[in-house]
Amino acid sequence: KFTTVSTPEAINVGTLSGARSFEFIVNAGSSGTSSLLGTFSTMLLRWGNFNNNNNYGMYDGEGSGTIDSGVAHTTNADTHLVFTRDGTNTYLYVNGALAHTFTGEVMIISGSTTLGSTSFSNLPGKILGFAAYNSQLSATEIAAHSAAFVKAVPEPSTTALLGLGGLALILRRRK
Repeated sequence: KFTTVSTPEAINVGTLSGARSFEFIVNAGSSGTSSLLGTFSTMLLRWGNFNNNNNYGMYDGEGSGTIDSGVAHTTNADTHLVFTRDGTNTYLYVNGALAHTFTGEVMIISGSTTLGSTSFSNLPGKILGFAAYNSQLSATEIAAHSAAFVKAVPEPSTTALLGLGGLALILRRRK
């Protein structure tokens, strides 16, 4: 089930065990510290990290602390993100492509949690879609989901040419 969130919301992602995936479509601005999903005391999936570098990441409240992906987030644009895990690693996909492997880090988010915020780090924008899976989505599935949700915007020159072509047809019909 896909959910749209414009303000932080408490949700229940179910009892997930083993491999799992969390999928987002996000449009947010720049913010040094902001969260997508999770709780500060256990595990967070991050839009921006504590060190204000605006990279995607995770926060492990029970172990490693801030875990930076080194991959900068895209501000003010619809972005398809998937965090997925096997039994050993967590993987970050951005717009259908593998962007980072969190080697040896396993995201553990289950049950009641928060979407779009923690008590001190609200996401500066909207989560346009969210889904939780009790399986690890494959790279092929993630690419297909991204293609379905991220719409291509035509180049300005293409739009201008289409407009001129339409105008020419209108003028031709008038004669």
